[in-house]
Amino acid sequence: MKCILQNHLRGFQFESWPPLADVHYVFAGRSENGQGNLSLSGGRDAQAALAARKTWCDFLQIPAADLVVGSQVHGTQVRVVTNKDRGRGAMDPQSVLPNCDALVTTDYQVPLFLAVADCCALLFAAPGVVAVAHAGWRGMEAGVIPQVLRQLQNLGFAPAQLHVGIFPCIAAESYEVGPEVAEQVPSFAKYRGQGDRWQVDMGLWAQHVLLQVGISLKHLRRAKIDTGCDTRFFSHRRQGLGAGRNALIAVRKPPLINA
Repeated sequence: MKCILQNHLRGFQFESWPPLADVHYVFAGRSENGQGNLSLSGGRDAQAALAARKTWCDFLQIPAADLVVGSQVHGTQVRVVTNKDRGRGAMDPQSVLPNCDALVTTDYQVPLFLAVADCCALLFAAPGVVAVAHAGWRGMEAGVIPQVLRQLQNLGFAPAQLHVGIFPCIAAESYEVGPEVAEQVPSFAKYRGQGDRWQVDMGLWAQHVLLQVGISLKHLRRAKIDTGCDTRFFSHRRQGLGAGRNALIAVRKPPLINA
């Protein structure tokens, strides 16, 4: 991934992806001095988070006050949002869209916001639509990715049309779990650790499911960056309860028309 610096904050994008002129996005991470958190909740510095949100929205040339934020409850609820939802959760965590872990829009200028600190952040894009999804192990086990695909198909977008990005998330080397979690994880995404411990690879799990539901391998990008050990990103596993949050911001913007 390429690193973008804005106001001393770090953001990331895939190289030359997606090849869709109307989809604009950034995955915002942690700065060298530990700044960059984008979450307004959990007792974190809300003013600093608002400033970080503004930095990345300015980069994307969208108003920070228009961000649409979901509550992210480690479930499978997908919310289709429109222009009337702009601003939900942008300035106040009490106004987020309730009980949803994925956001979809076909409208222009409706910026979608997703916060993560080890879970997978997924971007789905095709001509005419953009979606973001939050996938931790609970959401993965419950089927959040197939649910996003079903919603997109209901809107007329087939899996073969979609480009999907898997952004930096925790990898197996950093993600040790007990048997009660490991039994929920498919065999291809885990291996035995010490004693009764298991190591789980969230990005590999997401990639496997995406291919199963019909996403073309040539349309899929996976960062393969471990947030559990890479200090350019916030990590709940590495930093504990006080960890900040990385964020994926994505928006459809109308193409420029030459005069």
